[in-house]
Amino acid sequence: MLNPTDDERSFLLWLHVRGGNLALQGNIGLLKIDRLIPEYVTQHSTGRDTAHFRLTEKGRRLVDQLPT
Repeated sequence: MLNPTDDERSFLLWLHVRGGNLALQGNIGLLKIDRLIPEYVTQHSTGRDTAHFRLTEKGRRLVDQLPT
């Protein structure tokens, strides 16, 4: 299992708090979550600068193991 960085951990927890499904606009590269996709988080682009993110089952298990 992945040992997430602080940025990855924050994103995973943020996504989890929002029910595991989130739409974001802007430069997604600034999130620094590339290692999470597609194993822990799926990303679906819906426009030039909009993407929908969803936790995978493996991502949910990872979030459950993160310290709160």
